[in-house]
Amino acid sequence: MSFRWSRPESEAGIDAFQVVAILIGTMSVLEVKQAISKMTKQERREVQLYLIKLRHGTPSWKRSTAKRIRDMQAGKFTTAEQLEARIARG
Repeated sequence: MSFRWSRPESEAGIDAFQVVAILIGTMSVLEVKQAISKMTKQERREVQLYLIKLRHGTPSWKRSTAKRIRDMQAGKFTTAEQLEARIARG
């Protein structure tokens, strides 16, 4: 799955890149939600992927991911079997 960097125009007259500009611009949260609700499913998916990409670039996300990787490498993880046993116990 990859983020498409083209600029498709939606029926609502707004594209995914304009929504991102809106998010850092002057529109209210309600206005952003309304603009996104008028987008096609594909355009909403593009905005979603872009926002995920932004989140993954933050220092806090990178730190927490690095910690999870270190913990797993140190043997601190739950196996599928252990998880199934926990779920079965309720």
